[in-house]
Amino acid sequence: MKTEVLGEQAVRIAMERAKHCGIHENHIEDCAMNFVHRRFAPEDLFLPARKGEEETRLTSMAETYARGYLVRLRKRARKIVSLTGTDGTETSGPAGQIVSREPGPEEMSLRRQIRDFIDSALPKLTPRQIDLYLSSFEQEERSIDLQETTGRSAGALREARSCLRTRLHKLLMAAGMDEALACDLLNQLERLRDGR
Repeated sequence: MKTEVLGEQAVRIAMERAKHCGIHENHIEDCAMNFVHRRFAPEDLFLPARKGEEETRLTSMAETYARGYLVRLRKRARKIVSLTGTDGTETSGPAGQIVSREPGPEEMSLRRQIRDFIDSALPKLTPRQIDLYLSSFEQEERSIDLQETTGRSAGALREARSCLRTRLHKLLMAAGMDEALACDLLNQLERLRDGR
């Protein structure tokens, strides 16, 4: 008779705990495999199965993971919106009301104005400010990704963006732009970035 290894034991226990927590049968195996993947290194899966107190601890860990998995499933289910209406057709539901996110003529004109200004202002920025501008506005990188790529904390990144905005404002003013128009242009730039 073949003896059970840790990987098999962990999957079996995780599936039992997932079923016990009320996870739908379509998700039980995914929950168990995610648990094993996140909790164990691949080389540990071929170790002998745990016994006694260690097995109890493994069961407790699997139970905790299954409960968290169920919470995440429920949150995800709340975010899912049906695109069909009550009669089952797409035209009567939200899908029929979704508008194209393509920029309209006003937004395209605004983007051209911003692009013209930025093209003239980029040579006057520091290399780090240029990198930040390109990452934030041109490449549409999320703040969390920027933190990883730049190695900056959230606060440092916020400060760098604030400095970039101040520098762009000074360059606009030096170019003879009206104060209100300069602020409006920078606010529009922020809105374009945040709306993507």
